Amino acid sequence: MSIPTNSIGDFQFIGLDGQPELIRQEIELVFRRGVNGAAFWRTGERGRPFRLRSRVDAQSKADAQALYATYKQLVGADPVTLVWSGLDYELRDGVQVVVVDVTQADCRSLAATGGTGLNPPSLGWLECDWELMAVVKGVES
Repeated sequence: MSIPTNSIGDFQFIGLDGQPELIRQEIELVFRRGVNGAAFWRTGERGRPFRLRSRVDAQSKADAQALYATYKQLVGADPVTLVWSGLDYELRDGVQVVVVDVTQADCRSLAATGGTGLNPPSLGWLECDWELMAVVKGVES
């Protein structure tokens, strides 16, 4: 059994925890005095910010810190592809994500265990919280 692919842009992860939120129709409820019931207006389809936590190994703690510095360059950059548990949202739904923010949640050294991850010898560990927002591919936000 293979491990599902998880990535944001060109960065691969061992895991992405959380639930992506795609673009959806938003509505505004309308109430009028003296009129029973309510109506609604469709105000457009748009994404809302959502959070995912990435987990990945690195060759060392220093490499993990350097990786985080590279992640921060995606904040406010052009939209990128999101692959979550093997599901490519660009291919399936024509959706990419804008990186609104990324913050480091955990960065540490790991003891040599002989195991291999994505970046052997896997002596560093990095977890980050990503704030992302879905956008239609090819549409500038």
